[in-house]
Parts: sequence; C-alpha cells; structure tokens
Amino acid sequence: MVMSVVGADGPEGDRPLVWAARGRSVALGVLVVCLAVLGVVVQQRAPAALAAVATGLLAVAVLVRGAGAKPPEPEEPTVEVPEELPGRPEFVAAAEVMLSEGEGNPAVLVVLLDGFRDVQTVLGDTPAEEVLAAVGVRVAEVAQDWPAGSLGGERFAVAMRARPFLPAHHLARRIREHIAEPMVIGGVSLRLRAFVGIAQGEGGAEVLTTRATIAAATAQDTNEGLVVHQREDPAVVRRRLDIVSSLSEALEKPDERGFRPLFQPIVDGDGVLISAEALARWDDPKLGAITPDTFIPLAERTGLVAPLFTVMLAQSLLDCRRWRDGGVEAGLSINVSPVNLRDPLLTSELTARLEDVGLSPSDVTLEITESAVIDDYSWALVTLRELRKLGFGVALDDFGMGYSSLGRLHDLPVSVVKLDRSFVAGLPGDERSVGIVRATVDVCRLLGLVVVAEGVETDQQADMILEMGVDRMQGFLFSPAISVDEIVAGPVVAGWEGNR
Repeated sequence: MVMSVVGADGPEGDRPLVWAARGRSVALGVLVVCLAVLGVVVQQRAPAALAAVATGLLAVAVLVRGAGAKPPEPEEPTVEVPEELPGRPEFVAAAEVMLSEGEGNPAVLVVLLDGFRDVQTVLGDTPAEEVLAAVGVRVAEVAQDWPAGSLGGERFAVAMRARPFLPAHHLARRIREHIAEPMVIGGVSLRLRAFVGIAQGEGGAEVLTTRATIAAATAQDTNEGLVVHQREDPAVVRRRLDIVSSLSEALEKPDERGFRPLFQPIVDGDGVLISAEALARWDDPKLGAITPDTFIPLAERTGLVAPLFTVMLAQSLLDCRRWRDGGVEAGLSINVSPVNLRDPLLTSELTARLEDVGLSPSDVTLEITESAVIDDYSWALVTLRELRKLGFGVALDDFGMGYSSLGRLHDLPVSVVKLDRSFVAGLPGDERSVGIVRATVDVCRLLGLVVVAEGVETDQQADMILEMGVDRMQGFLFSPAISVDEIVAGPVVAGWEGNR
C-alpha cells in the first residue's frame, strides 16, 4: 500500500506577485485607451464615446482591485511514502548515490525512538511493530525526496544535502515534532519522543551513518533532543570505524578473528574455585589486541551487543562443559547487558544453549548491573523472576555504584551481590568503605544472599573481607583471567592458602 502526502511549496510560491503585476499592466493599458477616448468626448461631446469611457474605467477598477488577488492554486506534486522503509543496506546504497551528487553539505540523520521497550511491554509485540511502522511513515513524510530507511529496531535514518535554507538541524526538529504528534495504536493514544544524531561532511554514507548513530546514542544518554557528531582526529575515527567493522566480522567467525572468552576465578575463603566469570577478549589478526573497554561500548552503540552476547554465551558454555568433563566442579558466571535483559527471547535462548551442552540452569549465574535493573525496572523484575524460577543464579554486579539501596535488595530476585571494587580498594584503612561492606554483608545475610567481593588484590584486604563475613572473593590476588585449558590443568589459585 502507498500513502500520499502533499509536497512542500516549490518555486511557484511567487505566483501571486506575478499575477498582480500582469493585472496592473493590463489595467494601465485600458486606462491609456480610456483617456484617449475621453479626449474625443471632450472635443466632440459624443454620448456613445462617453459610454465607452465609463465602461473602460469600470474595467480598470475591477482589474486594479483584483490585481492582488491570489490566483487559482496549481496542483502540487505528491510524494509517495512507502509503508515499509528499506533496510540499512538499501538505505546506505541510496544515500551514497544521493550524497555524491548535487549541491549542499552531505548529512545523515539517525532517529532513535525513546521508550519503545515500554510500549512493547504494555501493548505487546504486534502493536509495537505497528508503532515502528507508523514512526517510519512519519520519518518518510518529513524526508520527502531524501532517502530514508530503517536501521533495525527503533532506529531510522535520513540522508540529505544540507543547505543554508534547510540546515540539517531544521529537518531533525521537524522529524522530532512529527513523531511527537499523538498516534493511536491498539486503542491507546501514544505520544512518542525521539532523539536525533547528525553527522555531516565527507566520508560517505556508511561512515556518516555510523557517526550519526553514535551521536543519537549520545543524545539519549545525555537526554538531549539533538546531538551533532563532533569531528575528531581522522586517525582516531578511522581506528574506531575499523574496530566496529572488524567486530561485526569477528562475531561471525570468532575462532578465525581471535575472539574468545577468558575466565576469572571466584573463590571461597579456603581458596577453592567456586565459579569463573567469563570475560570477552579479542586479539584481532589485523588490528591487534583490543581491550573490552574499547569494543564493548562500541558494540552497545552500534547494535552489536546482542550478537556479542550470543557468541560469548555459546563459547563460555562449551568451555564450562570442558572443565566439568575435566573434573573441575565449578559454575559459570556471564554478564548480561541491558539490551539482553530486555530481549523477550533471552530465557528461551539460555535454556536451549544449556540443553545443547548438557548443563543445567543451576550451573550458570547471570551477572547484571544495578543500572540495567533501574533503567527498566518493571521489565527487569519480570525477566529476573522468570530466570530465578528456572533455576539460574542472578548476581547484582558492581553493587554500590548504581542507584540501588540496601532496602531495595529485598524486592530484587537476585541470589548474589557483588561488591564493587572501589569499596574493596579502600580496605582496610578507609572507615567509610568498612562501614558499607559491613552493612551490605549484614543485610545480605538476613536475605539469604551470597556476597562476593571484587577487586581483591592484597592479603590484608582478603583477611578483613573474610572477617566481615564475605562469602567469596575475586581479584588478582587469586588469579587474573585465564583460559579454559588453565582451569582444567589447575590449580587456578596458587600462592594463597586462605583459611586452610
């Protein structure tokens, strides 16, 4: 189905002035003739000529009065808006052609719909898809002849050539205003909000789309309606783009591109290995070693965090199966991002993967951050309760750095609390850190939760942590992140005897 919208006024906008000028010219001509006839009347006193003069003057009055009137509106062209926008590859191809031709500054706008997950939770999947389709139509209506497309999920894009009379931020404002207009889906009236990222200049459609996507994510993070991507050192930008491109390829062929998990041991007070946390590592054949602090934020901003989790989950479960078969009875901990937590297929993917390798939910603990829970509290509660019912362990990671309070722990369906390393670093001398750790341990004991201290690096820290009642520890004092082969070979904790 094709929808039509009326196009904007074109160069015909000055027609009323032309019409008026033509009318006045005709009136002047008639007036000249009338004055000539009037001369005859005066000389000959001819009644017929006098009547002709009167008629001519009346015509002049009509023409002059109507000279400023607006002419009949011409038929304006219509812009066909497809009900479904093209995907990213088609959009980039069309944008590349358009941006390489004509005048103006090449620009790409990426539109990020805010609060879509809430809409999906309240209305369901089918109405949520209708919302995305309706937003896509609104984006295309504003874009008109400019290429528009869907980048997947709640992201849309428009490519344009910005000019002084139509700068990119004006088009962005019109898109945001049009999306904000009320729409009724499934009997519910919605008012949606969108963030827009803009990237301008040279580099081609793919580069500008990536930059605009990053700018849109920044706009959402900072709660600003519009963010323009700032130009950086070309070498830095090129490096980042190379990483994003290579990451996508590495996730398709992780073995060939040096992508793998390492595991940092989590031990009890006796130094016995209880579980191991999977940590992503990437040593690319072309780009070299890339730290998680570099590629994980890029994965989150470019929509690659979901495939990243899938690859990490599959390989980590296989490695856990290997060390179990090798006689090491330790569990697996794996990090779950906010994007994964909102995925309605998360539980089914987890259970299917476990069945493939012959593990049970009780063998796996899913680590989530406080911010992941708070950002979408209602949805997180539903998902976490379902995971706990299935038997998975759930750990609240980096506790103390987010927004949760000790009182809220009672409401969260978690089984483990991991103290942030910043509190451990203050031990044993910092009284504030000591107080926070003691209070957390006391509350967790009442709730039956296991407490893990992260970032333990000295014997003094370990001794005080154990004295305060912490159950498990993790840090370089015991072991850095190691491979599955090292776990199987054991022992993973060397040189620390603990309470033994």
